[in-house]
Amino acid sequence: MRTEMMFRVSSAVAVALSVMTPVMCAAAQYDIGIGIGIGSTYSYHSLNDLTWNAISPGDEIIIHAGTYGTGSTQFIYLPQGSTTNPVTIHGAWSEAVPTIHDTIFFNGPIGVTLQQVAVAPTISGDAITVTNGSSGVVIVGCEIFGSDGAGITVYNGSGAIIAYNNIHDNANDGIGVHDITTHPSQITGNSIHHNKVHAIEVLGNNNSVTQNTIWSNGNATGTYPTDLGTFGTSGIHILGSVSGGGKNNIIAYNVIYDQHSQGIDGNGIEADTDANNNHIYFNVVYLNDGNGILIFDSTGNWAYNNTLYGNGRNSFNGAGASQADLAIVSASDSLMANNLVYSVQPSIANYTVASFGADNYAMTHYNTVETNVFWPLGTAKLYGWTDSGNVLHSGTSLSAWNTLKTAVWTGSAVDLSMDPLLSNPGALVATSSPGTALTLTAGSSGSPLAVRCGGLNSGATTDIAGTSFAASKPPIGAYAPTTACP
Repeated sequence: MRTEMMFRVSSAVAVALSVMTPVMCAAAQYDIGIGIGIGSTYSYHSLNDLTWNAISPGDEIIIHAGTYGTGSTQFIYLPQGSTTNPVTIHGAWSEAVPTIHDTIFFNGPIGVTLQQVAVAPTISGDAITVTNGSSGVVIVGCEIFGSDGAGITVYNGSGAIIAYNNIHDNANDGIGVHDITTHPSQITGNSIHHNKVHAIEVLGNNNSVTQNTIWSNGNATGTYPTDLGTFGTSGIHILGSVSGGGKNNIIAYNVIYDQHSQGIDGNGIEADTDANNNHIYFNVVYLNDGNGILIFDSTGNWAYNNTLYGNGRNSFNGAGASQADLAIVSASDSLMANNLVYSVQPSIANYTVASFGADNYAMTHYNTVETNVFWPLGTAKLYGWTDSGNVLHSGTSLSAWNTLKTAVWTGSAVDLSMDPLLSNPGALVATSSPGTALTLTAGSSGSPLAVRCGGLNSGATTDIAGTSFAASKPPIGAYAPTTACP
């Protein structure tokens, strides 16, 4: 099963890359322009001018440079399409990227690629909506920003490949995948930032979210708690439901930092309330207001080979005293292994491992936390745990933590606490990408992680930086040593 999951991540990237190749030969070409251009008058002035029933698989629709706005939603409707020979809608390759000030609505098309356009609605609604059984929809290489809703929303029996877009400054989520039926989505390689709620919210099943760079989402300036996004936000938020959503998703190889909250949350990644059986691996998550990775009221989630640094900032209102780099809250059958957890926040507001819940659910139901490396710096706490009387216990003793967890969760292998000797973690700032700051020291020989391999074998053979390793000797954290483990 784990090998199949690795294939799904790779196929998502390959498919998204393949659609970025410009169309060289099409069955028919339709040109959309704002007036006279390239010596001739364009026949169409918006997507709504097209006769969609006359468009065939393989046709090409070119949107020429200019600013477009009809004051209404532009619809894409192609039930006669083909997922193997898609219609391609794209900006003219040799011209400036066109900007569309309307919302775009994929109304049940089959096999349509939207590429190299900017969508910045001046009318109300999500910038792009994929719905009504759409399949074979690809949104790639676009800039999507400034809507009073979400950047992209997928729902109602639909799925999409959303790849290599710049999605920012929307008033709700950057991307919302809300469909729980037959068409999983693949979200890869996007830059998603400064949206007011989540960067990505997943309510559906069997989706893959990989290789995205996510930063500075959540509402840092609105009025708390009345404004949207001032609390309850995450970089990637998987939300379950009793009806079956939020299951079997892959969250892998993402970089997530500087998520905001003026109250609770502001997490890097959260599996939230009946979000079950998700796999979260090889992510780098740092300097977020809330938890780095949080498993809340859910079952069967695996979080492994992640690098977590300095989360639980609580930079607004001092809220969320139980924030942690790595947290299990009222969850069961979780597995947290091979993670590197480097805590730097002072006082009891941050825990390397936290397991809370008034009903003591996380403590009494089986979870596995093992073969992790924890490094609480300064006054940061190693662990926090609520007992059956809802009394919080916390401390910095590794032996106390290993004794506590193995007594309750029989079979968990021990964790270690050691300085991983990262390259330059002190150089990290919350508003920039990590570069090499969280990688191991040059040559890896100075880091204990260079010889700390062989924990959970998930089937992975490549780290977040593309470095290969033997599946039988996985690293600790998201970065493999530059020298092979002994």
